Parts: sequence; structure tokens; C-alpha cells
Amino acid sequence: MMERDGSMRRQIALIAMLTMIATLWLPTAAMGAVEDNVKVPIAGLVFEDICGLDLTHTDGNLHILFTFTENKNRVSGGFHFQPQGAKLVDEFGRVYSGTGIGRGNFNEPVDDDGAVTFGSVDSFKLIGHGDAPSLLVQVVTHTTINANGDVTVEFEKVSEQCK
Repeated sequence: MMERDGSMRRQIALIAMLTMIATLWLPTAAMGAVEDNVKVPIAGLVFEDICGLDLTHTDGNLHILFTFTENKNRVSGGFHFQPQGAKLVDEFGRVYSGTGIGRGNFNEPVDDDGAVTFGSVDSFKLIGHGDAPSLLVQVVTHTTINANGDVTVEFEKVSEQCK
């Protein structure tokens, strides 16, 4: 397994944080078990330096499910990402299928008076067809911020395996 560089880690962390922010900005009143379930087209995305290759000509969807519950003290919830029908092509014309799952959760105070936690586990696979290599990327994160705004726990493990 190889460790990814800091730039990729920052990008992954940014995606995770944007996911959490998007979850909190869903138009809702204080209520329980709010859910937003959507499919987003991923056509046209380019992935650079995947097992030393650039993958283009993407097609398919990303299934996204957000859930959260709000009470008078806390907001908590989770998210689920899953590629559906994802197909990619490298610069040599070899085809890949994208599969995997990303899941995460958060818990924070309604009034900014208390600890905030955020965690996620992402397992993404690109399955190469024929002589194309396959890729497995796993990302595990956890962050805890105390009531004073200090980060007390910050954990991230990113691994990549090309076969």
C-alpha cells in the first residue's frame, strides 16, 4: 500500500467537510430523521494519476443519501455515497468500473455550545477490465472539536493499492 500525498489528503478532507456543511444547510425546520436522497451525474469528471494513469470519459451516477435529526440541543446525522453505473476510460482506451461506498456521520450542538464530532469511512474501487490495473482507495477520518473550539482528536488514514 502507498500513502497519498498531502494535497490529496486535503482534497479528501475538503470533500468530507463540504458534505457535512451541505447536510446542515438542507432546508428544514427542527425535526427528526430528515432525508435527502439524490443521484448526481458524474459524466465528464477527470481523475488524474490513478495508478499512474489519467482516467477520463466518465459516465454514471453518484447516489447520495443525507439523513439528520435535530432536537433542541443537538444535530446529528450521516451521509452515504455510492457510485452507480460508473464507467471510466484511461488514455489507452482500457475500461474501468467504479464501485464502493462512502459513509460518514456527524454530531454537533445546535447553539455552538458543545463538542462536535465528524467521522467517515470511504472505500472506493476502480475495477480494471482486461489488462487494466485495479485500484482500491480507503480513507478513514475522525475529528473531534471541544466546546472551546479546540481540535482534540484528528485522525486520518489514507491508503491506496494498485494491482
